[in-house]
Amino acid sequence: MFLNMLPFFIITVGLHQLGAFVIWAILEAATRNSDFRNRDSSESKQPPYPLRISLLFSISLILPFVIPGYPVPDVGNYGLLLSRMLWVILGTGLASLYFGGRFISERNLNHLHLAIVGMITLGVALFFLIGIGAASPV
Repeated sequence: MFLNMLPFFIITVGLHQLGAFVIWAILEAATRNSDFRNRDSSESKQPPYPLRISLLFSISLILPFVIPGYPVPDVGNYGLLLSRMLWVILGTGLASLYFGGRFISERNLNHLHLAIVGMITLGVALFFLIGIGAASPV
């Protein structure tokens, strides 16, 4: 089963990372003259692109599918997959709110980017949840 889903995993993570990088490039160009970008050079430099957290958002999309529920295919896997996807939605939503709050308090491009990527991840996870719900075995 894992090898059958491998192209789905690679495409999901790859497209999510590509989308996150495009969002980073757009934000970097759009906020070039913003107040929070024009600070003293005495402050510590932030990493140019928050790759680790962005990659965690990408991997969170495929985790409900990667971790097997039961050893034998069963209808119980369906409910377990739905609950895992709901946890992903809850986690990415809370992470997006957290980074949005940090952006409001610290005004940092990384936090703005991670808040937006978290919201997009939440939307994709919600789309996956609707797709899983439409494939109900009962």
